[in-house]
Amino acid sequence: MTNQLTVVTTQVQGNGPTVVSAGNRDWSSGLCDICDDCKICACVFFCGFCYACYLSQRLGENCCVPLVAGVVPLRLKVRMMLGIRGSICNDCCCLHWTCTAPCTLCQLAREMKAAGWPL
Repeated sequence: MTNQLTVVTTQVQGNGPTVVSAGNRDWSSGLCDICDDCKICACVFFCGFCYACYLSQRLGENCCVPLVAGVVPLRLKVRMMLGIRGSICNDCCCLHWTCTAPCTLCQLAREMKAAGWPL
């Protein structure tokens, strides 16, 4: 009797990319690159909570996730799906500092857009 280990490298997903891999790359844009996509920046600036709920739906999650658990679970999901380096501690720090939370939400949206999620 031999033990076999099956490693899942893809996952069925309703919207967007389906790649699941270990964290081996950085974010495609920096935390403070808010001018890379002015439309996303404006949406976050004028209605950040609404835009976070919208991104949650685009990720196949309930729109209430950001209202109940914050944006950390969404950032974690995107990091894991796209193989982006990081940690939950880093995600929490980025999102709980008042001055960087909007920038972090913009970075998340830019990453989703770059990966092929229709925004």
